[in-house]
Amino acid sequence: EKIPEIFTTEILSELKKDKFGSKLNQNWDGIFWVEKVVYLVEAKAYAKEMISDCQSDNKNSLSDIERYFKETREFFNISSDKDWKKTYYQMANRIAFLKLLMSNGVEARLVNIYFIDGYEKKVKDPESEKYYTIQNKNTSQEEWEKAITEEENYLGTSKLRDKMFFPVFVNCKKEE
Repeated sequence: EKIPEIFTTEILSELKKDKFGSKLNQNWDGIFWVEKVVYLVEAKAYAKEMISDCQSDNKNSLSDIERYFKETREFFNISSDKDWKKTYYQMANRIAFLKLLMSNGVEARLVNIYFIDGYEKKVKDPESEKYYTIQNKNTSQEEWEKAITEEENYLGTSKLRDKMFFPVFVNCKKEE
């Protein structure tokens, strides 16, 4: 699909010039836009998926990441003294990417999709041509809310919920 007008040549050029942005390798579960607002989508099937640490051991990279996280906290007026490279690194990285877009003139938001009661997916075995069902670990909305609150408390981002981050709960339980 056509790239929206908000990603002008100038903005794309600025993103490439940014030290953090030029090295960034983001994998999103989805991206969509409505008029001039870009929505970045992250989906989670169970609460423990929210936990992640930075895997880099390169001192220069770690220094760059820490600097960019500091700039991100300042940009969003976040007062967290926690190490964003630990525990909720992926979310911290997502917030830093929002900052990168917004500081370059792109209005952006993060949509977090949380699957309630797991999901089932039919998968075809390539050897036998038979289908089987994969089911993930189940998480209730209450468990999601608790996990989200813990993440927000750690990162200091609770005031951004419903302004910059939008949680969406999808119930996957089959109706009997």
